[in-house]
Amino acid sequence: MSISQLIAELRTAILESGSHGSHDTLRVKDLQQALVKHGDEAVEQLAVLLRDPDFQISEAGAEVLQMIASEQAYDELVGYALRHLDDPTGKTKLPGLGWRRLRVLGKTVLPAMYRAYSVEQPFGTRLSMIHIAQQIGDPAGFPLLDTVLTDSDSRLVEAAAEALGRVGGPLAYERLVKLLSSENVQHRVGAIRGLKLLGNPAAVEPLLDVLLTEDQHFVQWGPSSGLQTETMLHQTAAKAIDILTGEQLDGEVARIRYWIEKHLQH
Repeated sequence: MSISQLIAELRTAILESGSHGSHDTLRVKDLQQALVKHGDEAVEQLAVLLRDPDFQISEAGAEVLQMIASEQAYDELVGYALRHLDDPTGKTKLPGLGWRRLRVLGKTVLPAMYRAYSVEQPFGTRLSMIHIAQQIGDPAGFPLLDTVLTDSDSRLVEAAAEALGRVGGPLAYERLVKLLSSENVQHRVGAIRGLKLLGNPAAVEPLLDVLLTEDQHFVQWGPSSGLQTETMLHQTAAKAIDILTGEQLDGEVARIRYWIEKHLQH
């Protein structure tokens, strides 16, 4: 049976499965496995299933891509998932099927998410990619977040910098420290929060440098803004220093310098 015939049969089997029970469910699985055997040859033709308005049909196509698990299949799967990030009913702010699928796939899908990232995408899509990478929390997400750090939207840079602290990786610390010197206060806030999450005590020294520069006001935004109380750069840096040192130094320069001399300088 050809790929197009298998796809047509799969669609029919899904539509009939609701009224004929488990026998048709097994038929669906058999057809999916038959498509998987075609590998990348089936990927492009599966688009007809992914575009179907019936979510059972589109999800069945996504499952085939997930089982094929090639670079091309993951690229198509990410494109599909990014179109289904939100609750399809539009009644809640709960993650949609696409968000949940990317989250479950974890680190294996991060390279495809990196390839998919584009400044042409809506703000909400790009922000969701950052949050998904942060939730996955694997260093494989570094290339994606590093790309976002060059975005022209300072809100996305802030979010990506904070996420980088959760993702980590050998280059994360240096990248965040470099961002501390940005002229954009939102960039600096993201870097501070990222360094706090990264948990490397060496960051106390560059964070002290922030306290020695002119203080800046910044704007809270986004769904996590309610969890943050500070709106001044120095206050944010001081709280990060307290977390990293495990002491309540309250932004006092002399005490922070003493801690650095005691713990970081030998």
